[in-house]
Amino acid sequence: IFLYFDPDCEHCQKETKTIISHKEYLQGVRIFLVTNADEMSVKTFCKELRPDTVANVMVGKDYQYSFYRSFLPSTVPFMAIYNKRKKLAKLYIGETNINSVIEATKEL
Repeated sequence: IFLYFDPDCEHCQKETKTIISHKEYLQGVRIFLVTNADEMSVKTFCKELRPDTVANVMVGKDYQYSFYRSFLPSTVPFMAIYNKRKKLAKLYIGETNINSVIEATKEL
């Protein structure tokens, strides 16, 4: 799962909290939180929400804007789910129901 987010977006914060609170259902799934935000905003986000404490969650900055250029997300949060063969399986634009995400990962 790639979750493109803005650390200051309350919908992104809620989405991250929901993913963390359902981590037991997403254990076998690698989750990458990707942003173009400044380093201080990302540090504050990580300090408050602690996504980096979940083993399969990584937070990273897209310095080259390659994620943005690839998907051209119209809003955040924006989620792209890939299957085991590295093929795009699902896209979610905006805040997403966690049960839908969990089901989508089971189908992969």
